[in-house]
Amino acid sequence: MTASDGAITTVTPDELTDSTLLWLRAQVADPGAAELLKSSASRLLLKEMLKEKRWLVEVFVATIFVNILAVATSLFSMQVYDRVVPTFAYSTLVAMVVGMAIMVTLDWVLKYIRARILDDVAKQVDLSLSQHLFEHVMDLRLDKRPLSLGSLAAQMNGLETVCWRWKRAVLMTKVC
Repeated sequence: MTASDGAITTVTPDELTDSTLLWLRAQVADPGAAELLKSSASRLLLKEMLKEKRWLVEVFVATIFVNILAVATSLFSMQVYDRVVPTFAYSTLVAMVVGMAIMVTLDWVLKYIRARILDDVAKQVDLSLSQHLFEHVMDLRLDKRPLSLGSLAAQMNGLETVCWRWKRAVLMTKVC
């Protein structure tokens, strides 16, 4: 047990029966994540993704506005329940609902645009990487190529794993 002054004290289980406990467990980072970023496949993927950086700015700006609109939704509900409903200010309520409808529509449009941008980038990166990989395999000399086709497929599987993780991250971004 650690006290507020930083002193560590050992306690028996009998002393804890009448106490409230808070167990904190540190989350262990995925050890494969650091290894994944060091691979040549992930470097190739990052190079293709960052070829054009404009999409990063567009997604960032859209996300900022979506989050600001989420805060505005909370403020709308607080104002309605704290000030509009108790005073029976129906004209104010109508104006606020119209404004909120505009904000919800803008929120939907921004999320749709962000999803389209991410889909387009994912498609562009996928096509570019597929073309690059195909050209690389076609340019292999026969004496440098692995003896079995399965070995070549296993070597190319690393790129598929990196692309799959990146696509999963993009899909999680679209959900939020």
